[in-house]
Formats: sequence, C-alpha cells, structure tokens
Amino acid sequence: MAELTEALNTDGSAGPLSALIVEDSGEIREGIGRVNNGKDESCLLSEASNESQSMFRLGLAMPDVVIVDVTMAGHIGMNTLERLREVSTVPVIALADGEGPQARIQYLSMGADQCLSKDVSPRELLARARALVRRDQRRSLRSALDGFAA
Repeated sequence: MAELTEALNTDGSAGPLSALIVEDSGEIREGIGRVNNGKDESCLLSEASNESQSMFRLGLAMPDVVIVDVTMAGHIGMNTLERLREVSTVPVIALADGEGPQARIQYLSMGADQCLSKDVSPRELLARARALVRRDQRRSLRSALDGFAA
C-alpha cells in the first residue's frame, strides 16, 4: 500500500485525483479499483456508460480528468469525446482497443489529450492522468497570472 501511495501522491498535487470514467464494460473502473483497493482516497471515481450520463456526471462531479473508452459500441465513446470538447476543457484520455495510428490520430484530433491502448496498466493510466492534470493546473495558473500582469 505504501508503494501505491507513493506512486499516486508524489506529484505535489493537493487532494485526491477525481476521474470520470466513460465505459460500458466496467473493466477500466475495476482495474483502477484494484489499484486503489478501496482504502486509498488518492483517486475518486465516478462512472458513466453513455453520453448523457457522462454530461450529467461532468457537471455533478467536476472531475479533474475524464477517461473515455472511444471504442464503445455504436460510436458512444467517440460521440462522448466530441460532446465533452463542446462543453469543457477538462483533460481527456481516450482509450482504444487494437486501433492503428490513423484512429489514434483521429481521437487526438477530436479533442483527446492522450490516446492509450485499453490494455494499459491501471497504475500507468493513473500516473498519466495525474500528469495531465498537473500540466492543466500549471496552464491555468499561468493564464491567471498573465491576467494580473495585463
């Protein structure tokens, strides 16, 4: 458990990471849950299985990062990614299963900040999510400071 805490909390962030996971199978959430082990509050999870649920949860939970399975049946994941970008600048990680470079480039063009394989380890996924949030916080701080200088 100490190793997990060290991996998730050494980035200097305040408080636990909050993540919205948009998927229809529960695999991603379960993987992160195993890493989190229900005892460490370093990652607070909320889950949605379609576009409307994800928009509701986005407004309700105000997550630090959104993780979207873009390969969900019926283009649900891709539609969700597009909709997220219409309403929010929250960092987004797209997870794809067996997709080639062209598909990954498409997801990045649609607004994903990162595109990873669905078989990424939960520890790596959380580390990448924290890194995205850290960069987003720095960008927000820089923007705020620029506003004071003007």
